[in-house]
Amino acid sequence: MIRGILSTSLPVLLIVLAATAAQDKKPDADLPADPPLPPKPKIVKLDEVIGRLTKVDKKKNTLTIQVTYSVPDPKAQSQIQHLTSELTSASRIPNPSARARRISDLQSQINSQSSRVKQEHKDVTLTLGEDLNVRLKSPPVEYDENNKRKKHTPEELKELKGPGNEWGYIGDLSQLQSGQSIKVYVGRKKIDKSKDKQTTDTTPFVYKIHVYSEVKK
Repeated sequence: MIRGILSTSLPVLLIVLAATAAQDKKPDADLPADPPLPPKPKIVKLDEVIGRLTKVDKKKNTLTIQVTYSVPDPKAQSQIQHLTSELTSASRIPNPSARARRISDLQSQINSQSSRVKQEHKDVTLTLGEDLNVRLKSPPVEYDENNKRKKHTPEELKELKGPGNEWGYIGDLSQLQSGQSIKVYVGRKKIDKSKDKQTTDTTPFVYKIHVYSEVKK
């Protein structure tokens, strides 16, 4: 009698347990979604710096670029002072025509000396941003099995450029080398007016780099 009851109720019990387990197991759609990633902070552009890359310090997370700028030529400035003093003397020439010619000649020499400048160089060290965007003027160099420089197809070039219509091709920090001619874009995080201004880090950093030249080996 007991054996008959067990043989009859066991399948029913298994069906009930299976239905209960199915109810307890929620489908993936009902599971809580992963929290969304925080939005990237907006960047306020501060400056552009063009020069020659001299060093990338990954430990300090900095980049050093040599900037070339023009300063007045000291010799030219000395000559301008001398010519200016002669202008005073020329203004006392009695003959109007001779006076005008002399003043015009001196002024022409002063203008010529004023255009003389001297090139000087200065190293500028800048902090690199977290989401650094490196762009290359030319696609990364690749070689085929015969050690010849590979020519990319239009489809490959499109992929190397990446989405959007940005200048150049996708690069990364490892492709930066001393001696490259580059332009760095310096900015800071945009202050969120809804938050305390003191909590926003406004330290300038490099957020984008354009590489214009390869280093000749």
